[in-house]
Amino acid sequence: MQNRLPFMIDLAIGSVWLLFLAHASLGEWHLNLFLILFPALRIWLSFMMHRRSTLMIAPIIMLSLMTIVALVAGNGATYALFVEPWIGLIKVVGGVLRGEVMQPTDYNDNTTNIGLTKLICGIWVILLPLGIYIYHLCKKQLHPTGMGRWKCIGLCLYIFAIVLVSTTISMSIDRPIIASLLLGIMVMLIPLIFNRGNFNGLFTRGEVTYMLTIAMMTIGYVCGLGLELKSAITVCILPAMMLTLAHWYAHSKATYSDILLIVVASVIFWIAQYTTHTLRITLLLASPLLMAVPVVRYAVNTRQPLRSTALYLMIAFIIPIFCLGYNPYSVLKAERKWHFDKYDYSPYGVLCIGNDEHWGLRDRYGVILPIEYDRIELLTHSKPYCKVRKEDKWQIYDIERHELVSNEWFDEVIPCNEYTYRLKCDTGDKYLIMPNYYHRYNGVQPAVISNEIPVSKEEYR
Repeated sequence: MQNRLPFMIDLAIGSVWLLFLAHASLGEWHLNLFLILFPALRIWLSFMMHRRSTLMIAPIIMLSLMTIVALVAGNGATYALFVEPWIGLIKVVGGVLRGEVMQPTDYNDNTTNIGLTKLICGIWVILLPLGIYIYHLCKKQLHPTGMGRWKCIGLCLYIFAIVLVSTTISMSIDRPIIASLLLGIMVMLIPLIFNRGNFNGLFTRGEVTYMLTIAMMTIGYVCGLGLELKSAITVCILPAMMLTLAHWYAHSKATYSDILLIVVASVIFWIAQYTTHTLRITLLLASPLLMAVPVVRYAVNTRQPLRSTALYLMIAFIIPIFCLGYNPYSVLKAERKWHFDKYDYSPYGVLCIGNDEHWGLRDRYGVILPIEYDRIELLTHSKPYCKVRKEDKWQIYDIERHELVSNEWFDEVIPCNEYTYRLKCDTGDKYLIMPNYYHRYNGVQPAVISNEIPVSKEEYR
């Protein structure tokens, strides 16, 4: 168990890849379990390399074959697999640092050389582990496992088969939850089928801790995905469960007072989002300070400062923000108001935020409508256009592109039909003409403000 730092870095990269690939996959309205298998196998390979297990050749072969399949499938598959998750990472980091959402033009420049990105990922996924395997094989440093060669091959085929079946079910009936449950049940049968029902030899204590951590983060992510009030449960419970898990890994036991402090700190974190300015800052400082007390006790008992630091970051910041669904440390001048979920193509909704005078909108990354209006109304459920009011005047705002359709102000916004609105103004009435088919990444704003009302629907398609 030497050289833990390279192992931890390798495992962290795989974990980030897994989380962002799953997030990008869910953003496309389905969970592509075949793509999710890539980082899952690479994480398994990280554990095998750390153990110097002869079993590491199994995920290497599987990843090689699956990469060939992805290459044959075309650029779309490899882009979704190797490029899109890292774009998502850049977007999230930018949103956290800047407090507002990064636009596609902000981060596409960082991934212009897509071929180089794919090459680097390919080296890390396959060639690096293969080189390590060959090195340890030549040095005769590999440790045998309880599985024979044919059992290893059977395990690889079994994993590939259950993922393929689950992916097919998910795609055909569009029920990712059913497919994921089926996959989970089949994975739980692996010890029974390949190791006589015994977990010993398959997973170490550290690997079990890691898998339970990923499971908790998955539950927190799913509950926080819609920015709904049900996330209060995971915000208040999962940090305490994480502390308990850390004590189990260290062969120690969390005390009642430690658990109580974590729960109280979590409740304070949840309440903070409904406050602003000094009170918000005070509560957001009080929560991690309270959580530091049981972590310090853990550090004293285990004498593991690095592990304790990682535990503190997890329970004080990462898991609470993950469960909440957005970062409350940004946009301190506005409090959470209600869930803005009326737009059909934002199934997870956004939050209406505001202070005593003004309102705005934010999603999980940051502000998408500036906090400077006294009223916000969505015009139609199928298009991302809101009318926003300031000092009794209205403007039209695109909440997907985060831009005004026009800088001009209007006295009233009156519907003419589904996609046309009359904009009353002292200088002469105008008409908002929405596109039949909206595309967020169009080079120009797809909606048009015209001086004349269209004669027929075909005229403004």
